[in-house]
Amino acid sequence: MTTVRRRSARPTTKTTDKVAEPRQDIIAEAGARILEGSLQIPKNLKMMMFAFSDAGKTVFSSGIPIREWPKDDAGNLLPKYGTVLDDVLFCDADSGLMSVHTLGAVVQHVYPVTGRLVSTEQMERIPAEAKKVGVSRVVIDTISMFQQSLLNPRMQSDYSLKLQDWGYIRNVFAKMCASLDNMGIDLLLTAHADEREDETLPKILRENPVTHKVELVHPTRMLPAIQGAFRHLVYGYFDVVAFYRLEWDKDTPVRRLYTRSTRSIAARSRLAILPPVIENPDWPTIKNMWLEGRAKLVETLKAQNPRLEVD
Repeated sequence: MTTVRRRSARPTTKTTDKVAEPRQDIIAEAGARILEGSLQIPKNLKMMMFAFSDAGKTVFSSGIPIREWPKDDAGNLLPKYGTVLDDVLFCDADSGLMSVHTLGAVVQHVYPVTGRLVSTEQMERIPAEAKKVGVSRVVIDTISMFQQSLLNPRMQSDYSLKLQDWGYIRNVFAKMCASLDNMGIDLLLTAHADEREDETLPKILRENPVTHKVELVHPTRMLPAIQGAFRHLVYGYFDVVAFYRLEWDKDTPVRRLYTRSTRSIAARSRLAILPPVIENPDWPTIKNMWLEGRAKLVETLKAQNPRLEVD
């Protein structure tokens, strides 16, 4: 009687704890490749800044040169009456311009002229309005309140906002941003801050403070208070997503802008152009830092890739 041994369909492999060494010749070859063609790095800046109430979002976004203004002994800004901010189209969704007016400054171009930014139809007209008045920057303050304004009429009826509605709103926003990009106009969005579970992080075991049961949850971090499909667009679309916070160094108020993610904050700075923390920033300072960082990046790319045209 002949015994037939059946071979396994899957070949056996020996396991080893040794990690394969990287092929140095392949690495050297890849490093020696020279890019060819042309590369355009936009000069306009797309930024989202989120903060809690009374941190100074509106004053920052208006473009007041805070670093140049005088301060009292307590570190508070002294009003400088007669300042006209004429290079920004300020789209007011949160009725926050009063904080700018109390500092003696006036935003010349406000949209809409009366009332607040409350509809997608108004958002669609922003690029045309920016072109008409000839500004270099558009501000929406705040995107959180704008989204809430879209929800309010529906909350007062039997209609509930559906997934396709959020997708439509996201598409309107993306189209507006593309138009501003083509015109080389900066875009700054402000948002309220919200400490909640960050779904982009792996889940961890944590005790529920109410039930005292151990649950598998996402870690909590400071995030922009925005809803729907737009929430997932933010970190991939904006060049800078930063958390703005009022802190105290002994008795002196200090406003800090965090541009990198930490365990407690979700932020980003594309290509790490901006420093991780900026104290008492204003828009002119941030824009200058961005342009200087961009110039250094262009210089480095040209030096490393002589055949690459970088603009």
